[in-house]
Amino acid sequence: MSGDGAVDWASMGVPNSIMIAKPFVMQQIIVALATLLNSGGPFPRI
Repeated sequence: MSGDGAVDWASMGVPNSIMIAKPFVMQQIIVALATLLNSGGPFPRI
């Protein structure tokens, strides 16, 4: 989660993570968590 934009997240972010930019709604967090948990990847990071 960040108050900054997600413009550089793909190239400078944490692998296997999802950026949730502020302001956000609860549904965005639920979708992000479900996506990471269902991906089967190691050590999902939010």
